[in-house]
Amino acid sequence: MEFDWDEEKRRTNLIKHGIDFMTATQIFWGRFREVPAKTSLEGQEARYVGFGYVNSVAVAVVYVKVGKSIRIISARRASRRERKKYY
Repeated sequence: MEFDWDEEKRRTNLIKHGIDFMTATQIFWGRFREVPAKTSLEGQEARYVGFGYVNSVAVAVVYVKVGKSIRIISARRASRRERKKYY
């Protein structure tokens, strides 16, 4: 599995949420749940949210599938509501 992301977005995400995209890739190697993300614009690329654990922390990763690659858009701690629903 290959991963891709915008480097500036990775740095911004790390500052804002404290989770590096490289670390967030760990959810794809363990037990995780994938759900379609809500998109507001018709014709917008299909986004997904993956829920899994990184170092025992429940994490939500937003991404798109591009061919055989996964392009990470954002990564953050899962909300309380998300933890109840998906974990």
